Amino acid sequence: MSMRRNIFNLSVALMTFCAGLGAEKAFERYLEVALPQPINLAVPLEKKEQATQLPPGSLPAELQRIDEKYRQRCQLPTDWNGELPTIIQLERFGVCNDEWAKVRREAIRNEMTKYFVQY
Repeated sequence: MSMRRNIFNLSVALMTFCAGLGAEKAFERYLEVALPQPINLAVPLEKKEQATQLPPGSLPAELQRIDEKYRQRCQLPTDWNGELPTIIQLERFGVCNDEWAKVRREAIRNEMTKYFVQY
């Protein structure tokens, strides 16, 4: 009697395990289909090299120069090796990010003034 009970309990445990494993696989498959997949916007290397050869003095070249300059100066709060950012670090990031946006807007405004027609 005890042997039958152990075999029955083992069978129930095995069926429960298989049902749980099947449910997990079905849920993972559902998540693959239901959730939006991230889009890979990485530019292939050969296209990236062509994109960096912008005509000097053009707006895209100027914006790229500004971005490279400020990308080195302004670090996102998540770039600090997993440490929690302090209030001072967040404030510095905010100020640097505002300055970055201001310089970009100024470069765009300067480019637009080149095309204004004076009456």
